[in-house]
Amino acid sequence: METGKPQLSRADFPQRVGAYVIDHFLATIVGMVAVGVIVRVLMVSGLHEVVAMLFLPRVGPPPVDVTALWASYSFVEQLRVLVVLIAIPRWAYMTVFHGCRWHATPGKMLVGLKLINVDGTAPGYGTSALRSLCRGLLYTCTLGLSGIVNLFLIAKAPKRQALHDLIVHTEVIRAMRNQPA
Repeated sequence: METGKPQLSRADFPQRVGAYVIDHFLATIVGMVAVGVIVRVLMVSGLHEVVAMLFLPRVGPPPVDVTALWASYSFVEQLRVLVVLIAIPRWAYMTVFHGCRWHATPGKMLVGLKLINVDGTAPGYGTSALRSLCRGLLYTCTLGLSGIVNLFLIAKAPKRQALHDLIVHTEVIRAMRNQPA
């Protein structure tokens, strides 16, 4: 019986893993460069107080001995710095690309995938932000074990949805040329 809906072709395991590797490499580089540029501009502008508030606690005016500064941080302060320098830019990268008109990160685009809601509609920025947040929180709260569970799910589950996809009702499919989300 024809329903008028095109048959979805779900992303396979190698495609998902390939996109993940590409995206996390790119997100880390882009994020670190972006944060580095922002910190540099603020420091050169004499706004080291803003840098201390947003990025690096107790940073003083230039020149800064970054090694000594890092060593002076408690474990909790080091975690805060890592979240700001790595996790937030990564979350923004995933959110912006999944929410944009392509509904795919550069990694997904390179391997021919895109993100959709389970009802076949395009995810917006809200869904994309929540998906990225869930992925990050699950990974952090389970000390990385959710990553292993996700590998199993995208390899064996019927719709190949990872935990964060199940939570926010999204799935990753093969992108068809000239077809809207």
